[in-house]
Amino acid sequence: MHVHNKLPIKNISIPNDIVWQENNNNYKQGAFVNYTNKNYEHIMQNYVYQKPNPMPEWVDDILEYFDHFDIVEPSLSKIPAGRVMPLHRDHFRTFSKIHNITDLSDIVRYIVFLHDHTPGQLFQIEDTVYSSWEKGNYLSWTSDQYHAVYNMSNVDRVALQITCVGKNKVI
Repeated sequence: MHVHNKLPIKNISIPNDIVWQENNNNYKQGAFVNYTNKNYEHIMQNYVYQKPNPMPEWVDDILEYFDHFDIVEPSLSKIPAGRVMPLHRDHFRTFSKIHNITDLSDIVRYIVFLHDHTPGQLFQIEDTVYSSWEKGNYLSWTSDQYHAVYNMSNVDRVALQITCVGKNKVI
């Protein structure tokens, strides 16, 4: 995991007309196949908004910091209040298929926090739990690293997720 400094981002607003795609079929599937306890069935939930949907204009300003990568794919990620995505590794199945990538070690994923931390929101990569972030802070990890998101606050956590491929893996 790499913890990065703050990007100078401003004027972040999530459009009200975004149609979020619910990923609630994670329970006992894919990266979460070992989470068989029935309690997970009701708390594992996340939503994504991704291409080909149009991204908000401010996303392009943030992507300028990642333009040295060969491939850069943004998406918005929402973890509702009271929900979790327990420890897992990203398989990048769809991403690697679309971009014809055979070596998952070439892929790095970033999460850019769009709002200051709210107590109860946690992000974990391997054995390190990250909280107290500020708007613009970002983290990165690779396909071999376990990570998780816990939102035990009363506020949905929305962040920009950027999946990249290229020679320079970390910015």
